[in-house]
Amino acid sequence: RHTRCICDWSSDVCSSDLLIEELVRKSGGNPFFLEELVRGVAAGRETFPETVLAVVEDRIAQVAPALRRVLRGASVFGERFGAEGVAHVLGERVVDVVRSLEELVLLELLERSSSGRFEDTQEYAFQNALARDAAYGMFPEHERSLAHGEAARWLESVGGSNPGELFEHYLASGEREPTLRWMRTASKAALSKCDAHTLKSLLSRCEPIGIPEEELLDYLFWLGQASTATTNVPTLSMASERLANMAP
Repeated sequence: RHTRCICDWSSDVCSSDLLIEELVRKSGGNPFFLEELVRGVAAGRETFPETVLAVVEDRIAQVAPALRRVLRGASVFGERFGAEGVAHVLGERVVDVVRSLEELVLLELLERSSSGRFEDTQEYAFQNALARDAAYGMFPEHERSLAHGEAARWLESVGGSNPGELFEHYLASGEREPTLRWMRTASKAALSKCDAHTLKSLLSRCEPIGIPEEELLDYLFWLGQASTATTNVPTLSMASERLANMAP
């Protein structure tokens, strides 16, 4: 139904049925891709990127640099975010960031949201996951790491974030101490649910940054406990073997 509605819209934008057919063919039936292609026609474009992500990246590249910077700052939080969080990451006034976010709503890259997660700040969301991924992909690696660290500190300050989310941000920031701190908190939360899969994932992702031996013993023991409770024999065997190898 979404695709049919876009086709109706495209008939008002495109100059011929052949062009409409070509856009539908190029989109491969993906309504988001088709929508972006029709937007390009409406903007007077004659050539288009070959993938839907490239199309969205191309559209973001057309907006003002200051607005692109705000999009990048927002993308570090995921698909939904609060205006104050973006302002903190960027080091800008909230009122200025809100003005930019409202411009991006008018450009149909963002939309207002009301999930209620953050109090006393206007919430927004990317129009779709592709828009978020495109904005995030435009972050220079060093700036992205710094942004994740600032996002984590803001989330800690306002409260209400789950330990796994803070772990993800600090891991992406490259900051070892807070990463290990939130890994421990997230691991305890996973253990309380006997979630061996999450425990194993936390362990494997955090080991490259160096886990102190005493803490590593705890994690392997917890992993063994969760694996026993869920009869996850392969993971239990792995944890048991590693614990045995670490024995004095």
